[in-house]
Amino acid sequence: MTQKNDSIYQAGQIWRYKTRPGEEDSTLIIVKTEYYDEVIGNVIHISVTGVRIKNPNVEGEIIDNVPHMPFSESAITASVVELIDQGADLPSFEEGYNMWKSASGGIFTIQVSEAVEGVELGLNQ
Repeated sequence: MTQKNDSIYQAGQIWRYKTRPGEEDSTLIIVKTEYYDEVIGNVIHISVTGVRIKNPNVEGEIIDNVPHMPFSESAITASVVELIDQGADLPSFEEGYNMWKSASGGIFTIQVSEAVEGVELGLNQ
């Protein structure tokens, strides 16, 4: 990956986004932005907090955050509604990022709320 990053999205930004019903207080934080190539462009890595994802594999069966999700820049632009802070401390996302990178994982090109829904559906199959 080269370092051609001209994105308006920068690590430490916290954004309100178009959430799922009942998760209106959920926010996303930009944890990393990197230029991938001329076709994909910038990949925006986020952490989402304030969600209520059903997960039968954890005690209490609800998780309130997703530490790492990679998105196309256009998907983030379609999702966000307001920048609420900059320079925030980053949550621990490195484990998920490193797993994604070593697996040559893909990126989400849908809105964040749709990706969160997909995560929940996947956990409950």
